[in-house]
Amino acid sequence: FQAEDGIRDVERSRGLGDVYKRQLLAGILLKLGVYGIIRFNYGIMPDTVWWFAGGLAFLGLVNVIWGAMCALAQTDLKKLVAYSSINHMGYSLLGMAAVVAAGASNGGDLKAAQAGLSGAVFQMFNHGTISAMLFILVGVVYERAHHRDIDGFGGLASQMPVYTGITALAFFAGLGLPGFSGFVSEAMCFIGAFPVFKTIVVLSTIGILLNAAYFLWAFQRVFFGKLNEKYKDMPEINSLELFTVIPLAIITLFFGIYPRPYLDLIRSTMDQIIEKIGEQMCRQRKNKAKTSVWDPRTGIIALLLFARPLPRACQIMDMVHLFQQLF
Repeated sequence: FQAEDGIRDVERSRGLGDVYKRQLLAGILLKLGVYGIIRFNYGIMPDTVWWFAGGLAFLGLVNVIWGAMCALAQTDLKKLVAYSSINHMGYSLLGMAAVVAAGASNGGDLKAAQAGLSGAVFQMFNHGTISAMLFILVGVVYERAHHRDIDGFGGLASQMPVYTGITALAFFAGLGLPGFSGFVSEAMCFIGAFPVFKTIVVLSTIGILLNAAYFLWAFQRVFFGKLNEKYKDMPEINSLELFTVIPLAIITLFFGIYPRPYLDLIRSTMDQIIEKIGEQMCRQRKNKAKTSVWDPRTGIIALLLFARPLPRACQIMDMVHLFQQLF
């Protein structure tokens, strides 16, 4: 779900429409996949969470690495931000998979499960504020230059110092620098998932390096170097645009330094979900169910879900027949 939502984000960003519409797309709609899984799948079908968690963690790894590599290859500033959304939501998938750490088969590590699931929800909120800030800043430069080609700028730091400083703050928040809210939620996802999915978490750390690479490389090409003569009269960011960006920057800094208010707000709900899943895993263990968090059925279902050559109707029928045979 996260990959498809992110791809839609990229596809819609190809047009010349208003950049600010992307804020709603990345800040709200991109979170519906994670919200739906946590709110409905985890609540209604807790008995299936334990065997699909491995597949969920693997999809998170794919999001983190693939999204970062695609962002690194972009020359369009808005497409770079759009692909970075895929990268960042992969951390939420890792944190969601960590909920199985609460099961008896994984040592009943409630702290890891709480850190992972709370980090996943916190990442949803943080990515919404950071991506909205990034899209606003892309819109600022687009309205002045009428293009988003990263290689077509250069040297804007000398012409727009205030805009450069605000963009640097947004880029640092996006790459997960300590002191910003994104660092806290990403760290919580890693801490929660590591006791259960050590290999996947270690491989996912590559995404952190790629994340820093595409943001810093884009920043260097846009703002440093010799000023492009076409933009020697480009106006600075105005007060109205600052009015929309600064509140988001304050939120990002505040929760990066003091995340406790938000975590306390969601703690009771997360604890209820973890307790429900943990109890279900204990019952399955007593009934001599499989104790592994990875089940071969996960791979079969994932192949059916992501088999693009099949028409959607065929996929649905295959899913129905598969569940009839398995259960």
